[in-house]
Amino acid sequence: MYRSGVMDESHEKLVFYKTAPCLVRMCEPGRTCKQRILGAKTVAYLIESEPRLQRLVYICEHFPHKLDVFLRLPQFEEAKTPESLRKFKEEVAHHDELVTSAFLAYAALLSNEEDLRKNVASDPLVKRLVEALDSKLEEVRTAAIQCLLSLSRSIQVLRTFFQNQEVWKSVLQLAFRDSVSDRETAALCALIANLLLEFSPSRSQLLDGHVLKKILDWCKNPSSINIRRNALYALANVTFRSNSPDRDETDTKLFGIDVLGMIGGETLQNLAMSDDEVTKVRTLDVMTNLLSLENIEDLMGKHGALVIQLLITILARSTNHLPQSGGNESQQQQAESPQVLCAVLRILRNIIEADLVKTVRDFVIQNRQILVKIVDLCKSENTELLNEAINCLCCLVTIEDEHESNLSRIELLRSIGVFRVFENFKTSSIIYMPEKLKDALEYF
Repeated sequence: MYRSGVMDESHEKLVFYKTAPCLVRMCEPGRTCKQRILGAKTVAYLIESEPRLQRLVYICEHFPHKLDVFLRLPQFEEAKTPESLRKFKEEVAHHDELVTSAFLAYAALLSNEEDLRKNVASDPLVKRLVEALDSKLEEVRTAAIQCLLSLSRSIQVLRTFFQNQEVWKSVLQLAFRDSVSDRETAALCALIANLLLEFSPSRSQLLDGHVLKKILDWCKNPSSINIRRNALYALANVTFRSNSPDRDETDTKLFGIDVLGMIGGETLQNLAMSDDEVTKVRTLDVMTNLLSLENIEDLMGKHGALVIQLLITILARSTNHLPQSGGNESQQQQAESPQVLCAVLRILRNIIEADLVKTVRDFVIQNRQILVKIVDLCKSENTELLNEAINCLCCLVTIEDEHESNLSRIELLRSIGVFRVFENFKTSSIIYMPEKLKDALEYF
C-alpha cells in the first residue's frame, strides 16, 4: 500500500516508525530462518525507491550487521546442544534463501545514498558477491548482480573494492554463459553499463574481453524490452567520449570500430522506431555519441543515407508538439515526445558542425525537408526543444564555407523563415545562448 502512494501522511508515519523497525527486528539472528528471510525481502521491497526509508533502516538497530549474519556459513562445531543443532540444520537448509534475501536488502539499502554505500561497502562483502555470481541458483546470482549494481553507482567503490576483487572477470564470464534467463541478463546488462562508464577502471578490461559483441547481441534481443534498454545504455557508455585528449589503448582501438555497421541497418531502424520511448531515446543517444567523434565524415559517408532517413521519419511525427487548433486522437498517439526530438536535433547539430563540403551540404543544406522541420520546431512550447532547434539553426548560419560564398546558404535559410525566427527570439528570456543567437543574426 505504501509503494502505491495511496497512504496519507499519518499512515506514512506508521510505516516509518512502526512497520520499518518491526521488519528490521524480524531479521535478528534469534528469529527463525523463514522470519528472517521474509523480513529482509519485505524491507528490500519497502525501501527500494525511498531514500528517506533507506537512511532510517540503515541506522535502525544496526541493520547492516544483521544482514552480514545472513551471509555466514553455518558452523557445525557450534552445534553443541539440541537447540543449536536444530538451528544449524535449519540454516543449512535455508542458506541460499538467506543469502538471496540479504543481497536484495543490501541492493535496496544502497541504491541511492552515496554515504551509505561508502559505509557499507567492503572487500569481504564484494568478495562474497563475486563468489555468488558462480552459484548454481539463478535467484542467488540475480540478487548478487542487483547488489553489485547498487554498489557500482559509487565511483569510490568502482575504483577500490571492485578492482581489488576483480569483479569484471566474474561479470565477463557470466555475460558469455549459456542459458541465462532474461531477468538475470537484464540485471547483468545494467551492471555492465555502469562498469563501462568512462571513469571506471573495469572499462578497459571488459572491452578487451570483447563485451561489446555481447552488448550488440543483447540490443537485438527480441524477447525482453529491459535487456534492450540496458544494452543500449551500456552501448551509450561505450561510445561516449569526453573532450579530454587522453585515451588509453582500448579506447583508441574502439575509435576505429564501425559500431553502426555492427548494429546493422535493420536493427538500428527497429530500435530507433521502437514504440518504447526509452529504447528510442537511448538509440538516438548512441547515434549522438558516434556522430560526435572525429571521424563523423567517414561514418556519414558509410551510413549517412540511413541516418538522415531515420531522422526525417522521426521529425515527420513532430507536428503534435507545435501549437495547433485541430488533430484527432490517432495523430496524438503518433507524436514524438520532446525528449526524442531533442535527441534528433543533437544528432543534426553534430552533423552540422562537421565538414561543410563532405557532410553538411549533402545531408542537411540540400535537404529542405529537414530545414523546414527545424524551423517548425522553433514554434514549440517546450523550452528545451525550442532551444535545441534554435541552436541548430545558429550553427547552420555561422559555419564558414571556404570554397564559395555564404550568401546562397544565407538566402536559403532566410527563405524558409530562419531570420524571422531569430528576430522573434533575440530579446527572449527563455533562450539559453543569446550571444550565439546575436552572432547568427549578424549574418543576415
